[in-house]
Amino acid sequence: MLSFVLACGNNGQEQTEQQQAWDAVMAVHDEVMPKMADVNRLTTQLRAKAAALDSNQTTTKDVYYNAVQSLERKEVYFSAIQSLERADEGMMTWMAAVRAPEVLRGERKSHAEIMQYLKEEQKKVNQVRDSILTSLERGNQVLHQVSDAPVDTTDRQ
Repeated sequence: MLSFVLACGNNGQEQTEQQQAWDAVMAVHDEVMPKMADVNRLTTQLRAKAAALDSNQTTTKDVYYNAVQSLERKEVYFSAIQSLERADEGMMTWMAAVRAPEVLRGERKSHAEIMQYLKEEQKKVNQVRDSILTSLERGNQVLHQVSDAPVDTTDRQ
């Protein structure tokens, strides 16, 4: 009987540890999930900027130079867009795969297995967070720093 009481007490403590680890994982998720709207908004803005480059072609002395500059700008926009899309996909993939401690307990996982799983999920969600924050920073820089104005070639030789 004493071993049953000790086992139940330990099980409660283990569940508390598991819940604390889960809460830490979800805290990171909850920190960056609202930023997913920013990811989508910024992606849309960058796509619009890239599309506008096609309509901004001007006829100057150096049409070829403007075309090359436009292509280079598009590559910068599309690189930032790809980064944002990878960050979005990373969040969606992680959310689809993550399993709560009660699910793992239902699968008869041991406390050690659950804690190891949650430790790995903490690393994954941290990577997702970092990817989102980095891609947002880069995307905002590109949006505000890359000029889509026609290139002035008057000083070129």
